Amino acid sequence: MSDAVIQSLEPYFPGLSFTTIPNGIDTNFFTPGAEPIPELAGTRTIVFVGRFDPRNGVKHMIRAFARLRQTRDNVALVIVGDGPLRPLIERMVPEALRRDVTFAGRVNRLRPRYLASAEILCTPCSLASFGMVLLEGMSSGCRSSPAGFPASSS
Repeated sequence: MSDAVIQSLEPYFPGLSFTTIPNGIDTNFFTPGAEPIPELAGTRTIVFVGRFDPRNGVKHMIRAFARLRQTRDNVALVIVGDGPLRPLIERMVPEALRRDVTFAGRVNRLRPRYLASAEILCTPCSLASFGMVLLEGMSSGCRSSPAGFPASSS
């Protein structure tokens, strides 16, 4: 529980003591040494991780990917996550790009391997109390910039 949550609850529960529990991740699990997903080897891969909640920005990710593919044909998108909006989200992928977009679903124990497969981790989240996916990506060794992308498609 964060300090902000504690401050909002204290007036309603006088006399109770609360403890702040800092966010963190298991750096032995999210490690740069994770084995990449074999099917993604040799592919320039953008990875999105998150539930299919409008706040997490998966719709923005798909739109951005479609725009990127107008100038680069050597990029794939992997969407790690799931939720009740999945049928809607899948229909958002343009027909011509569907073979280059993988819906991995909820992967839990495989998440470090998907992060290890990413050339770019993209998290277009518009509202979050804390960016756990970003911490997982940093701990997994994901790059923070698209420096490896060439000026023109190859």
